[in-house]
Amino acid sequence: WDDLFCMNNKRKYTLFGQYAQSKLANILFGQYLVTSGKFTQTFLVHPGLVRTNVTNNMPWYLRYPNTLFAFILWTLQKTPQAGA
Repeated sequence: WDDLFCMNNKRKYTLFGQYAQSKLANILFGQYLVTSGKFTQTFLVHPGLVRTNVTNNMPWYLRYPNTLFAFILWTLQKTPQAGA
């Protein structure tokens, strides 16, 4: 899934903007499955806190607090395999 608005410089690329874009794509795909008649229900679920390297792309002022509280977050987060 490419964000054509970012590729054509119509919208600035941001970490949270792209996250929101991916969540919107999931919702729209779920709606498509129901309206296409192939499925009568769809369930879109959030996996919760998953331990990934997404913080590598965050600005320092967001990454720093995450690093400080990593020991707490570690106990709450799922592995990437469990989150999938």
